[in-house]
Amino acid sequence: MVKNELKAIFKDIYFLNLIIKKTKMNKKKTEDQEKPKVHQDLDGFDIKINSFGEIQMSYDIDRLNEFLNEKVDDKKLKGVDIEEVKKKTKKKK
Repeated sequence: MVKNELKAIFKDIYFLNLIIKKTKMNKKKTEDQEKPKVHQDLDGFDIKINSFGEIQMSYDIDRLNEFLNEKVDDKKLKGVDIEEVKKKTKKKK
């Protein structure tokens, strides 16, 4: 009878130690995560995916697109005259 009680106690201690280890690991993960370096115009930008798979951003998508249009060259448009493309699309309409 004493053996069964000791087994139950050791089993409880084992599971408590597992729980403690997991919580310590979770704390380390959150502490290790530093904010990435970003351009000064995007300071405070944060993007996450919630449990439903939806993208959540701290910036409006239009503001982000505006920044990208100003700062990043589009490789597909390199060497293409944008005015000519606009003229061709107007003629088709």
